[in-house]
Amino acid sequence: YEGDRIIERARDGGTSEMWSVWDDFTPTDIPEVPGMTWSHANALDYVSEQGAYYLSAFGMGALLKIDREGGFVDWVLGGADSDFTESTDLEYAPAMWGHQFDVFDDRVLLFENGESDRMFSQVLEFQLDEAAGKADVVWSYRPKPDIYSFSLGDVQRLESGNTLVTFSNQGLIEEVSPEGEVLWRLSMSVGGALGYLTHLDTLP
Repeated sequence: YEGDRIIERARDGGTSEMWSVWDDFTPTDIPEVPGMTWSHANALDYVSEQGAYYLSAFGMGALLKIDREGGFVDWVLGGADSDFTESTDLEYAPAMWGHQFDVFDDRVLLFENGESDRMFSQVLEFQLDEAAGKADVVWSYRPKPDIYSFSLGDVQRLESGNTLVTFSNQGLIEEVSPEGEVLWRLSMSVGGALGYLTHLDTLP
């Protein structure tokens, strides 16, 4: 069985294994697709001030916070091994089938693809109380009419407080206000698709 690992590569080309999913989890559902791992990691961010990796494990329906120095899982949000009780007043409870995310303060902003039988994607902002083990959805965005990006997908909170949302395989980018108003939209031609994006105020 194949599982995911975090490998760091030094400038001289040397590599170090920082963490392996096998260290902390046992697969419960093995995919039949060749080459697809059961954890199906699909997004990874490193937050230097926390000394932590954040890993989206799509196959587990979870987001993991991993301590870089210790190589252990600090917490799991979503999935069968979640350390949090999730609360929301949304019509549909979070499925946590997500891709890219944005971490800031005590918040996690997640692009949630959703399941194929639901046929819509949304953005969820969780406020985490690690001590109490609570994850409250404090903001969400679901476009009208619904848009379904079955793969990829990105989200970023801008300095203005607006949110940049990328519905990747629909070839659509939206900037959304805190009130859920679409401020501008970029749409690719039919068949166009996008990957992960990063908003820059100025070119480097």
